[in-house]
Amino acid sequence: MSLTKDAPIEIRKSIGKLRSYYQAQVVDDNDIECSKGVIGELVLRSLEPWRAATGYYKMPEETTRAHRNQWFHTGDRAYEDRDGYFWFVDRKKDCIRRRGENISAFEVEQIILTHACVAQVVVFPVSMPEATKKSVLQSCGETISLRQNSN
Repeated sequence: MSLTKDAPIEIRKSIGKLRSYYQAQVVDDNDIECSKGVIGELVLRSLEPWRAATGYYKMPEETTRAHRNQWFHTGDRAYEDRDGYFWFVDRKKDCIRRRGENISAFEVEQIILTHACVAQVVVFPVSMPEATKKSVLQSCGETISLRQNSN
């Protein structure tokens, strides 16, 4: 993937467009290509074998797991826009599953970081007993209450 130095400012946050010697797709959990704009896993393959790594160093199981159906599965959740730019969303391993829905930890972190009293944040799934209805955080000397959604 690459970007040119004269790319529009709004495009500079993308991963870029595909280089001519690679193929890329965004696929669902069944390795079926997603439509443009739909988030899935970014998979790559080189048209010139010497341009890509052949595997993970001393990790044959990880190499086998990542190379499926003749594609290298990056573990990155991304989407391709209508202009052919690829956009990173999150690491697949960092995705939180809630009631069958994938929630991007990265996107939640970005929203929390917009609060003036938050300097750093990390989002991860936790098991929460049904009786627990709220959590309280300390930040900037303030108490922030987080209410659990009833859905």
